[in-house]
Amino acid sequence: MIVKDILKIKFSSRRRYALFIFLAACVVCGFTIFDMNVNANDQSMVVFNWIIIGVTGLLALFGVYIAVGATLDISALKKDKLPVINALFTKYNRRGISPKDNKEIVYTGQVFLDLDTNEEKMIIVTNVEINKKYKIMYGKHTNIGVVLQKL
Repeated sequence: MIVKDILKIKFSSRRRYALFIFLAACVVCGFTIFDMNVNANDQSMVVFNWIIIGVTGLLALFGVYIAVGATLDISALKKDKLPVINALFTKYNRRGISPKDNKEIVYTGQVFLDLDTNEEKMIIVTNVEINKKYKIMYGKHTNIGVVLQKL
């Protein structure tokens, strides 16, 4: 089914992005540790180097967190266990124009109202319009979704 292929591509893209962040943070952290060992007698840079190590460590943890979430969603997609909801697109933070297509409107910070449970969910979905009802399949960990049908 094409919807599952689109979701798999989106989840894989999110995982690649997160792994890139992780690897970049590891490279910066490694260079900083190398710099600390080579220039051990420069006391003015010690505090700065420890701050860099702390920040890049947090970035590395963030990358791992996002990559694990995307991997869990890919696994759920393969097992056909992704949630499907009937939702109404109620709110958004910002509206803009797609850089790929000047006629397509893009929303950021999308909020959907689950019509079955009356819960608000923030899901990233393309090709939606405000105050319209949709059937959406999405990943629990990445909050990336695809419209199955317009209701």
